[in-house]
Amino acid sequence: MALENPELDSRFLETQKVSKSSSPRGVDVKKVNDSKDNTVILSNQHVSATQISADKDMFDLDDLLPILGEFGRYQKQLLWFICLPACLPCGFCAFNQLFMSNTPSHWCNIPELGTLNMTMRKIIAIPTVGEQNKTYSQCMRYDINWTNFNFKETADLISLSNDTLIPCDKGWEYNQSEVPSSVVIEFDLVCDYDIYPTIGLVALNAGGPVGVYMFGSLNDRFGRRLSFFACLATLITGASLSATANTFWIWAATRIIVGLTIPAIYQIPFIISLELVGPNYRSFVTVMTCTFYTMGLCMLAGVTYYIQEWRTLALVTSLPFSIYFLYWW
Repeated sequence: MALENPELDSRFLETQKVSKSSSPRGVDVKKVNDSKDNTVILSNQHVSATQISADKDMFDLDDLLPILGEFGRYQKQLLWFICLPACLPCGFCAFNQLFMSNTPSHWCNIPELGTLNMTMRKIIAIPTVGEQNKTYSQCMRYDINWTNFNFKETADLISLSNDTLIPCDKGWEYNQSEVPSSVVIEFDLVCDYDIYPTIGLVALNAGGPVGVYMFGSLNDRFGRRLSFFACLATLITGASLSATANTFWIWAATRIIVGLTIPAIYQIPFIISLELVGPNYRSFVTVMTCTFYTMGLCMLAGVTYYIQEWRTLALVTSLPFSIYFLYWW
């Protein structure tokens, strides 16, 4: 391979050593023009001397990592102590809403029958539905003036029929032995309002696409660290506001704030992990981040077993992650 310009020749050969991508593999230098335009022709493509000089300073991190170490001490510490634990909040805050909006069995509230036990109230005042597996209606009651009702006259009970049914007009009773506390119980989101818990889930997921774009832009402009901590602060703020909501619509609005961080709160540490390990370890990192995400879900099940009050649950599944702000240093 002969080149007419010795200086250009040495610069080109040095560029080939520094970066594999500085010129296509398996091509020959066919011709070099005179010193007026200093142009090398590679497979009919013109590359100026200034472009070759610029390419010399460019390299692919994937080419450098095998030299420095694909999974050395620094990468291991970053993965095990920072990136993988940072995947836990997503599992908690993406699914704790299912427990906060759990719907227990319920039936019409009859204040006049408050002196009776729960079973007797249902037998006397609530009709059954279903032909084979009869269950108590959750949204209808007998249209009876229970103040003047004579409980001793059992014939009155027999004469009750479906023609005397009306919707619940005095609220509902809930079987709180199943679900002690939820937004459904507090805001009466049953019967005509049973779509509202689903609206809450829509609100949570509506924030996701917006958050991915927003925190993705922060990633590109200001770096991964600032983006992660902004995402973490948003999640904790939204979850804390959820615990203070006194109406359904306020609660749904706070779930949008939480939704902004899902799945961004998981993606940011995942991307950091992939970027800083060698190509041969990226499958392992992917499996481990998914494993820690799953661990978060398993831990959430244990937390909800012991903490069943929905406001406390919102705080317990978010505030402890404030410790991650120590990662700033």
